[in-house]
Amino acid sequence: MKNYRATMAALICGLAVSTAAAYGVSAPAMAADPCSAMDDPFHVLQHGSGGTTLVTPWTSEANQAVQAYGYSADVTLAASTRSVSGLTPIHRLYQSGDFVHVKDSEVSTWTNRGYRDEGVKFWAAATPQSCSVGMHTLAKGKYHKQLRATDVGKWTALGWTDLGTSFNAGASVSNMDEPPAPAPEPVPAPEPVPAPQPNPGDPDADGVFTIAVLPDVQGEVLKPSTTRLDQRNAWLVAHKGPEDLDLRAVLQVGDLTDWDTPDHQQYVTAQRGMSVLDGGGIPWVGAIGNHDSQATGVGGSARPGIDTNAALRDTTVYNRFFPPSTFDLLGGAETPGKEDNSYHTFSAGGANWMVISLELWPRTDKVAWAKRVISDHPQHNVILLTHHYLDPSGSIPSSNGGYGDNSPRYMHDQLVTPNPNVKMVFSGHTGLDQARTDSPGGHKVVSMAQNHDNTTDTLTRLVTIDVNKGTITHTYRSVTTSRVQTPASTLTGFTFKK
Repeated sequence: MKNYRATMAALICGLAVSTAAAYGVSAPAMAADPCSAMDDPFHVLQHGSGGTTLVTPWTSEANQAVQAYGYSADVTLAASTRSVSGLTPIHRLYQSGDFVHVKDSEVSTWTNRGYRDEGVKFWAAATPQSCSVGMHTLAKGKYHKQLRATDVGKWTALGWTDLGTSFNAGASVSNMDEPPAPAPEPVPAPEPVPAPQPNPGDPDADGVFTIAVLPDVQGEVLKPSTTRLDQRNAWLVAHKGPEDLDLRAVLQVGDLTDWDTPDHQQYVTAQRGMSVLDGGGIPWVGAIGNHDSQATGVGGSARPGIDTNAALRDTTVYNRFFPPSTFDLLGGAETPGKEDNSYHTFSAGGANWMVISLELWPRTDKVAWAKRVISDHPQHNVILLTHHYLDPSGSIPSSNGGYGDNSPRYMHDQLVTPNPNVKMVFSGHTGLDQARTDSPGGHKVVSMAQNHDNTTDTLTRLVTIDVNKGTITHTYRSVTTSRVQTPASTLTGFTFKK
């Protein structure tokens, strides 16, 4: 199954070529009044409350975005599909599921940030006109919207940041006929991500939802041709709907890669695989493993001749490919610009949840930071996510791995035992599919390890939580085959904060 980003990018690339041929190289027309020149309708489409905006002058493209990619039509404004003196060309740029539409003078700013210039799509006024409405760019996380000035207040109230006016469009359309569309180049038929079916009533009324936990997947990114990570995440997207898993988040326990290379190929492959979740509208949170740091060299062994403890904290490449803006649920990070120690919040099942991603064998000040975050969120049910917490026997070890700082046992004593709102701990690194339930301090906590075990199965932990009944049901299975690694097991006696 192709993910949203890939299929939409393919569509846009195909249209970009034909559009340039039809419109992008025409000579400027004679000077004209900007208001009279902006006489072609164009469509502004929104991808959900948390997604990007697509602006297009072609109804056919707008319809395909709505039908295949989950966009909804917002407004129809006016611009020009031809170069006219007095108007400025507006480029469309794309990166990882996000579109922006900007003037010539702003293109380099976005390409320097990794966006791809898809070419000029229409012409609009660079300055306000008597007929125009300002189109503002808004940002939230990694996504951008472009909206009329009159709509800005609604979205800033939802946490979006207004970056100012990008261009000025005509507020009304004098020519309601669609401009002649260029003959599109052949585009392979996409396999759109299935959209979830509407769920009558409140989807959280039953108190039941699922989170998925991905194991160490470093063996799945060694070659660009390996697609098991993509396939696993495509399966999760296809089954995310409220009538199916009701999947609210995906957690990855670290060792997303095996080792770094000069061309960062493993990170590129991992980024492609995880982008399937982004394109499918599923938020995810990652922990950082020892293989995701500079402590690990070629072949997956420790790099010789270095300070291994210092190298364990060098996560520059991971954060370059997966900056905090990647994570839609991000509430805050201990160090700005780094995912290493961060917290992420969401609501599901009628309750508030917080995932704390903590570095491997964490430093004392990072554990103290996590303790403060838990204390500041007393009404959240807390999930700890770290690379190593259980050993192969299912016990909580007192070792720091030989080159870390504090042990899993230290985390248990400092974070789990004294905080009754800590409900779950997920990790990887060793073993296979261990699970244990404890009652430190009188409150029930389940800890689960999930590690990569072979080169054929897409093993994934599925955890279904029933907030009302106080149960956690889990299984560790291959999601793309019929093989089930562990049968479903239901744990009872949990008290969740509502």
